[in-house]
Amino acid sequence: MDTVEPSFEWTKAPFSATVEGNRLYGLGASDMKGGLAVLMDAFRTVTSPRSNVILSLVVDEEGVSTGAYKLLKEVKADVCLVTEPSNGRTILGSRGRYALEIELFGKKMHGSRPEEGVNAVAEMSRVLDALDETRLGSHDKLGKASLAPLKIRGGGDSLSIPDYCNLLVDRHIVPGESGEDVMQAFEEKMGSLGLRCRHKISWMKRSTPFLEPYVLSRSNEQVMRFAQVHEEHFGRPPEFEYASGPGDYNIFATKMPTLVLGPAGGSWHQPDEYVEVESLNACRDFYVHLLESF
Repeated sequence: MDTVEPSFEWTKAPFSATVEGNRLYGLGASDMKGGLAVLMDAFRTVTSPRSNVILSLVVDEEGVSTGAYKLLKEVKADVCLVTEPSNGRTILGSRGRYALEIELFGKKMHGSRPEEGVNAVAEMSRVLDALDETRLGSHDKLGKASLAPLKIRGGGDSLSIPDYCNLLVDRHIVPGESGEDVMQAFEEKMGSLGLRCRHKISWMKRSTPFLEPYVLSRSNEQVMRFAQVHEEHFGRPPEFEYASGPGDYNIFATKMPTLVLGPAGGSWHQPDEYVEVESLNACRDFYVHLLESF
């Protein structure tokens, strides 16, 4: 559930729960097995024959969100509560995400005569430089959109000028931007570079739609209920924030109000990931209170 491969830099055992003080270390401890444990224990506590609460743990968030899309075909609900790690803050929205591939088709030639070929790898370096000049949208809640090269692949034979290069680009978008806008901007940028070779731009292949940005209003009925229970439970109103990184919550938000509050921790997708044990207990107790209020 929502984990990545451990890197070689781990100093703890990634597949064991190592507790040191208030920290529990392990792969996915914070993102988001700690949150799943919170939900499972809260669900076990509040469920009864009259319960109207559904617990669902879906796979593939780090892939193409197969589980989330499948769930929404089968389940309808009034509100969705997600325990992604949020350090006790409440997230009411997130940027969306698109990804596209840029392909360059050069001219193969013996490496001793580079001037007679068209080096697709060298031409791609011009594309990478131009990405820094891309116009990015901004939003008063979600901040500025972003762009990042994720993967590049190219090269010829042992002594041949490479005639092909492929670049994968990640594009996080904010409200007011669309997939059509993103594609048009890339087409215009590529057309302005005067490349010596043919290019092709296409969306990264995936079996599910890309993720759209969302912002949930603080005046939403479910947000106000959540805020009331939060203040009753903790003695203070929730701290509302907005996520820069999209997740399955973007998908759930297309069908129902979606709020994210999870335990505190650190080093997500990094060595020695951890979750704070006290925050697990605090988060679990809050969700029991919240679910009982429904």
